[in-house]
Amino acid sequence: MHIRKIRKALEGIKEYVPGKNIEEAASRYGIDERDIIKLSSNENPYPPSRRVIEAIKSSAGKINFYPDPNTKKLYEVISGYTGLPEENVFVGAGVDGVLDTLMRVFIEAGEEVIIPIPTFSYYEITSIVHGAIPLFLKMDDNFSIFSDEILKKADREKAKMTIICSPNNPTGNIFPKKELIKILDAFDGIVLLDEAYAEFSNYTYIDLVDQYDNLIVLRTLSKAFGIAGMRVGYALLPEWIKKACLKVATPFSIGYLSIEAAYASLNDLEYLRCVVDKIKKGRRYLEDNIPFKTFPSEANFVLVDVSPLESSFVMEELMKKGLIVRDCSSFRGIGKNFIRISVGREEDNRRVVDALKEIFEELH
Repeated sequence: MHIRKIRKALEGIKEYVPGKNIEEAASRYGIDERDIIKLSSNENPYPPSRRVIEAIKSSAGKINFYPDPNTKKLYEVISGYTGLPEENVFVGAGVDGVLDTLMRVFIEAGEEVIIPIPTFSYYEITSIVHGAIPLFLKMDDNFSIFSDEILKKADREKAKMTIICSPNNPTGNIFPKKELIKILDAFDGIVLLDEAYAEFSNYTYIDLVDQYDNLIVLRTLSKAFGIAGMRVGYALLPEWIKKACLKVATPFSIGYLSIEAAYASLNDLEYLRCVVDKIKKGRRYLEDNIPFKTFPSEANFVLVDVSPLESSFVMEELMKKGLIVRDCSSFRGIGKNFIRISVGREEDNRRVVDALKEIFEELH
């Protein structure tokens, strides 16, 4: 009998914890699915534009063919949107897929990756899966971290890569440009800057890509563009890194319909601006009206400190009312008192604020 063993490296990995889903809430509390609002996964509450839906419909009859993995029209439209040449664009199956490819390119077993926490947990997972050792740096009480701390850790541990999320998930704050430049100037390794929520922010650092050969900026069409289900992400990176990515990337990782949806999305920027404006307005409403402490956000969600209550309790109380938010206790380094609320439609935002006010009044 052959004993098949899972890799030892996987023993220390905690399974990725997504936000709760509508079916789970409906089953647990006997609520009609139509009365449940999901605000737990930072999804766009508005459907994609008609142009996207029409593109998917008109292309559906062609899915018996493999897609072009380096489809020129998609690279051209991303280049036009970002202002960077096609040579500096690499497309993959969501930011997660792009991250996995970059790990294949850079990481040797036993090398170290610096990850400021709390942040998106997949950075840790993909680092370990590819043989790296994650080095965690805890942010301060305002969820800030400075270049000196990162560089000190990098120099002491000889780290190969640093991953920074800006705006950061789940905190919503941005990493200052001057601090990023200090790292790029002094760090010998690769800096991955995840700008998945950049469209909701007043800050982007893609202008630095052609100035530094160790900077990679990650972007997605899942959030502001509203096609999370199609799984399209991309990296803005030096040409020499793109050439290496093409050697190790999973063949045909982006489906035919995903390519068509992404192309249509990037050709309807008027719709994008309309949706982003609505979400920014909703974000301000949540920040101004939630009775618990909120943190300023540059993303499509708001972090809430529900102290002295625990996040698991508040999440369950809201779920009983048909509202699904994210219990942040699964994020490394944040503790048990924070929830994250994705910005919804206007009526969704009012409903979650009213529910939190009830919980707050009962507490006091």
